[in-house]
Amino acid sequence: MAMARRSRIHFPGAFYHVIVRGNGGQDIFREDDDYRLYLRFLKEYKERYQFSLYAYALMTNHAHLLVQVGDVPLARIMQVVQFRYAKRFNFRYGKEGHEDFYDIKDQRFLGEEEFIRDVRLALNERKSDKDEISIERLTTTVSNILGIERILFYSATRGREGALGRAVVGYLGRKICGYENSEIASHFRRDPATLSCGIRSVEKRMAKEESFVKLIKKLEDMLVQGQDEYQIIKA
Repeated sequence: MAMARRSRIHFPGAFYHVIVRGNGGQDIFREDDDYRLYLRFLKEYKERYQFSLYAYALMTNHAHLLVQVGDVPLARIMQVVQFRYAKRFNFRYGKEGHEDFYDIKDQRFLGEEEFIRDVRLALNERKSDKDEISIERLTTTVSNILGIERILFYSATRGREGALGRAVVGYLGRKICGYENSEIASHFRRDPATLSCGIRSVEKRMAKEESFVKLIKKLEDMLVQGQDEYQIIKA
């Protein structure tokens, strides 16, 4: 089993061994309540961000976590857990300021050498696709094929058509180009968690409707092949 030290690579389903330490080796857990509080935050965000926590070990001055992520990158998960725990820790023990005393020392993805090589190749290919297929282009193609006006993708209202369009853009952007949900959500000025829910709805619909699967496949082929002629099809 190889353990490649490449920091903050993200793809849905990735496993990470995270080692969290206090700045300067300082203690991050002093009392039993500290351990319970940290585990409470992990549980809360595990439910919110849909990641799996397979193992953990909480020591006095560091912690080990074995995490498998979904759509939300590890960096985002650890950012919110660290911030909330550090804030409570500092308040409890009279520390001043807002410094986050955590530092993620180690993030790894696990697998055989061949697997690691394939992951790196796939990530490089995705970066290339991202350069060629912009979010604007994704939006235009989805708009034309689904027959949804572009203005609805950016509308501040909660219309179903706009939500479907953004979710399909998110699904294709992640699958074809390797965009992070946060990138696409930022483009549409939406919350990443809301976009993630929309993408899951697209995936559930694909599991039930063969015609919808064909429509998504058509969109994918058009984007990859660079076709410019569009046919209006209502989803």
